[in-house]
Amino acid sequence: MTKFRRLRGMRDYLPKDMAKLNYVKNVIRELFKLFGYKEVMTPTLESFDLLAAKSGEEIRQRMYVFKDLAGRKVALRPEMTAPIARFYINNLRGYAKPIRLGYIANCFRYDEPQYARYREFWQGGFELIGSKAPEADAEILEIADFLMKKLGFKDYYLKIGHVGVMRAFLQAEGINENEQNIAFGLMDKGKLQDALEFLSKLGVSGKCINIITELFKLKGKNIDGLLVNAKSLLKDYNEA
Repeated sequence: MTKFRRLRGMRDYLPKDMAKLNYVKNVIRELFKLFGYKEVMTPTLESFDLLAAKSGEEIRQRMYVFKDLAGRKVALRPEMTAPIARFYINNLRGYAKPIRLGYIANCFRYDEPQYARYREFWQGGFELIGSKAPEADAEILEIADFLMKKLGFKDYYLKIGHVGVMRAFLQAEGINENEQNIAFGLMDKGKLQDALEFLSKLGVSGKCINIITELFKLKGKNIDGLLVNAKSLLKDYNEA
């Protein structure tokens, strides 16, 4: 058996590692109960078309994709946004809103392995579906703040990141979904300036470029202040 090695980018969990992982999971589940979120689970495998349609270019290129024995193109989930959206549409669409769902799930991306970054990793999330009230955004930020404190972190800050908002005001600027995905792919890689130059070449207004730049700068621990500043930046874009 000595010739068989763990696959590159994957991880074995020793008992001490499992203790840490389970501690984090338990803290997240405590917050599910505290804030009224119901835990759900989705399949590890999803339709490739679903995941490709809802993921940015960078993520699409990093997915584990193959055909099953029936010839269907499937993929290991690279993140949970698309699976949760499908779960809601398939199971809960007719339910009264808002709906609060929580999950803890393993995800897979063929990234270059780095320190503390593996090709199989865990995501915990809180999804508040069906509410456009400002209080909904504040609730998610409050949960994130509460979680960091419960896990013992002190030197941290919160950043607002909402793909839906970004898509809405880029669409208002005439940028189609494929072009948006290219821009988001550059942003995912930390290449904000390249993304802004790409959008500028497509004819995005200087005002929009400035808003994106300022949105990326928004961070801190003052939840109300973050939301007020974000809404102020987007006040001229009703779609967002």
